[in-house]
Amino acid sequence: MQIARAMWSESFAHASYSCGKGKRLNQHCGRCVPCIIRRAAFVKAKIPDKTGYHVDDLSSEAHNDDVFAARITVAQLASRNISRWVCEAGPLLSNSHERTQYVDVVRRGVEELKTFLGGFRWQ
Repeated sequence: MQIARAMWSESFAHASYSCGKGKRLNQHCGRCVPCIIRRAAFVKAKIPDKTGYHVDDLSSEAHNDDVFAARITVAQLASRNISRWVCEAGPLLSNSHERTQYVDVVRRGVEELKTFLGGFRWQ
């Protein structure tokens, strides 16, 4: 089953659409927050990303609003209390076990961003 899932992911994951700003481009922009998260997820999953991005190399996009926001988020990971940080977005479930799971999803997601964005030489 795991092999079939991996084959499906490699065959079809790139065909999904998640871009927040690419409609006018008729393709993923590659630098909006949804695209950055998508790209980081492909890296984490070790799945070749066959998605056509308008911007492939983010190195020259350091001051783009979304890229900059993602970089700041990653930089703050080490110094912020992640549980408090997540709660600032709004109330979470009162069940502490479920709340901990949500916080962990955010932490892992930001770690994925850190890995992905760490692969660029910012200009």
